[in-house]
Amino acid sequence: MVAHPHAFWHTIAMKVPEDAITKVVQAASEHMSEPEYISTQVDSLMGVQPSITQYVIAHQADLSVEGVVTTLFHVAMMHLSIIEATGSTPTKVGFPQLDMAATATPTLEDLAKDEPNLASYIATNLDLAGGESANKVAGKVLTHIAQALVSM
Repeated sequence: MVAHPHAFWHTIAMKVPEDAITKVVQAASEHMSEPEYISTQVDSLMGVQPSITQYVIAHQADLSVEGVVTTLFHVAMMHLSIIEATGSTPTKVGFPQLDMAATATPTLEDLAKDEPNLASYIATNLDLAGGESANKVAGKVLTHIAQALVSM
């Protein structure tokens, strides 16, 4: 019998502790008044995770340009939280891993089963200018990305 190709996602995922996320968010909050802080974080993420960047940009019609930047900033915060939790940078995520994550973890509720703290971060930080529709898209995109990052 052959295992379902996506079955391994839930067995190898790590748990990102709340204190790692809190530490990253607190550090970010100290710099949010700096004009270049968000763009610096987004630019850094774009350099290390180009496929994730393209995945978010592909949703620009639903998110708006500002929504893409905000979503990428949230990805950067999750990325930094994983580094804080593990002491190492996540492997570069490709489109196959994003596809597998989208299939294995289609909703924020699914992510919450294995990564409750990342799911909580996503749920409590979505407030895009595009309203409920944009927040829903961003939440789904962030869910898939979070799963791909922790499963690498």
